[in-house]
Amino acid sequence: MKQERTHRTDEHGIFYTEETVQITPEDGIVSERTIRPAAAPQQTRGKARMGYSTTKSFSTNDPKVGRVVTAFVSGFFFLCGLLFALFSYNRWMGIFFMVIAVYLFVTMNRKINQNAAELKAKGADVTIDSPEELHEVVGQLKDQMTSNLKEASQETFTKNNMKDFTRKTLPFYCILGLITSLALGFAIHVAMGVVVFLLLTVFGVFYYGILIKLITKHSQKND
Repeated sequence: MKQERTHRTDEHGIFYTEETVQITPEDGIVSERTIRPAAAPQQTRGKARMGYSTTKSFSTNDPKVGRVVTAFVSGFFFLCGLLFALFSYNRWMGIFFMVIAVYLFVTMNRKINQNAAELKAKGADVTIDSPEELHEVVGQLKDQMTSNLKEASQETFTKNNMKDFTRKTLPFYCILGLITSLALGFAIHVAMGVVVFLLLTVFGVFYYGILIKLITKHSQKND
């Protein structure tokens, strides 16, 4: 497993951290906790990865970014709760979602305000004072997430990775599909076996075809 982290702090104490974690089949099964040590325990408990994977993350203590993210997350939960309350028979679930949204909004903003007070004392700009500034912060977040996703895809979907993945998984998929089709054909009906075999074949063609298309696309961009 390969981990890279870049960290920078401006003159006002606002930090920006970017981390890249790459795993390969040689690493075996890697716990999600190892890949995302800063994540909440409930987000990583019982999860693991294997194969080829590239994870890019970005964190900052900038209050402006924190307020935007908090508003988006709590607003999403509140909207889900409102829809549940209005259009679902289980209205208590909707109320629960709305309470969680309000709790997240109040709790996170309290922490952000404490951090903002410390940074403001050092001369940092910690408030969003206009719609234009809000649009700029949202745009920066969007660009950062898009860039991370693009770079992670390009580093994961490579020709060598595709060849290795196909070599290891395609024979297993073909054998499993053939055994499943034969078993259903003998146990239920020949027609059932033929239908399942055709469905698995079509799925395999689309699955590996999409992967090959992604590999080709990213390889051409890298070239």
